[in-house]
Amino acid sequence: MRLRCATQASVPFVLVTASHRRPHRMVQAAVACFAAGILGVLVILGLYAAGQTELPWWLNVAAIGLTTIGFALGLVALLREARARG
Repeated sequence: MRLRCATQASVPFVLVTASHRRPHRMVQAAVACFAAGILGVLVILGLYAAGQTELPWWLNVAAIGLTTIGFALGLVALLREARARG
């Protein structure tokens, strides 16, 4: 059996696109927290590579805490949206 590309298929190809709705505020908060946490991790890595061994405790807590909170908020937002749709 010879496989054909999607444009030559005899069955109509349906492109599924995301709706053009604005993202939920919880998703925006999750992305912001996660991005700030990753930025903190990158700052820590940069300072460590520059030879700094005594980093401020608040930088470590912010990097790990914001990344974790952002990830958790993203999961909660994903679950809430999935339950609302189905």
